[in-house]
Amino acid sequence: MLGHRSEPAERVGELLREARRALGLSLAVITRMDGTTQHIEVVEPRLPVLLRDNRLAFPQEKTICQAILDGKLPAVIPDMRAIPEAMAMAAVRKLRVRAFVSVPIRLSDGTFYGTLCAAGFRPVARLGAEEEHLMHELADATAAIIEPGAHERMADEAIRARIEAATGADARLLLDPVVHLESRRRVGACASALDTDRPEPLEPLLVSARGLGEQHRVEMHTLRKVAEALPRTAGYVAVPVGAATLLHRPYTRMLADLPLGRIVLECSADDPADDPDKLADVLEPLRAAGLRVTIDDAELRYLHPELVKLPSPAAAAQDALVEPGPVRPRLVAAGVDTEADAVALPALGVQRGQGRLFGPPVPADLLRDLY
Repeated sequence: MLGHRSEPAERVGELLREARRALGLSLAVITRMDGTTQHIEVVEPRLPVLLRDNRLAFPQEKTICQAILDGKLPAVIPDMRAIPEAMAMAAVRKLRVRAFVSVPIRLSDGTFYGTLCAAGFRPVARLGAEEEHLMHELADATAAIIEPGAHERMADEAIRARIEAATGADARLLLDPVVHLESRRRVGACASALDTDRPEPLEPLLVSARGLGEQHRVEMHTLRKVAEALPRTAGYVAVPVGAATLLHRPYTRMLADLPLGRIVLECSADDPADDPDKLADVLEPLRAAGLRVTIDDAELRYLHPELVKLPSPAAAAQDALVEPGPVRPRLVAAGVDTEADAVALPALGVQRGQGRLFGPPVPADLLRDLY
């Protein structure tokens, strides 16, 4: 918000000007705090000397506002020099702040958003309870202005944080075993999750990433992890991917370097290709080298897949995903969670399955041969 201001930001700027005038302080600031970083969003006066960076942010734990939120400093500080703990803070020394007021901004559902702050570079002895009350009123007014877009923005940032963690160097690929239901022998595995502090299921993560235009990043990271896993397991590895990503050259170049006879692409219609004919042309040489394709949506039947993934055992009674023709693709059922599912499916033409019956997703070296 520090550069070109939207209409809500202009309205917030008016509130900040009111805070500065009423408190007799040098500047007023709206911040957003995400748990690790304090982001400076709106400043009055606009872009003062100390806040020239158009994307200014600070480690949250080192900020004056966080010290106030933690109860280490009072919300209203007429003179920093009277509080040794305040003067010991690097932020106070660097900015040479002498008077400070900070109150939290909470949305109508109680969600903490950030802070409304005002600072001066000289002590202001008259700052007290009345000024703090005014700041709380202005914080409530600010919350009402920013709330319409705040939840969506915070949700997007939460998704970006999940993507950052899932694509980090330390994230492990977790695989679901794909099991031949009659012999109980594992024939392959499916890239199912990226393990960070907790397993991040790939399919919902990819859906969320597509909403932010980050799907290529997640899909390429997953493919790299699959390449690392191949030497540690037998059989094929199925990789979820949006159809549009197959027209993304860096992805197909990386794919072409893998042992394609061991790769199955689980194509999703959630991210459709703009040019189906071009997609078929891109896949043709890869499929000639052994690559196989799975679909989970009737919109992708034009790919003539070698495998079809059914969303559940109950879907085995339907053939909407299978295109009529002389060659019938193999069927794989997801959601095989009970022994009854595993026993019933072969009679319905489904020879392979994956699901809770065979355990949770695990790293490649923990996959078994028999289930």
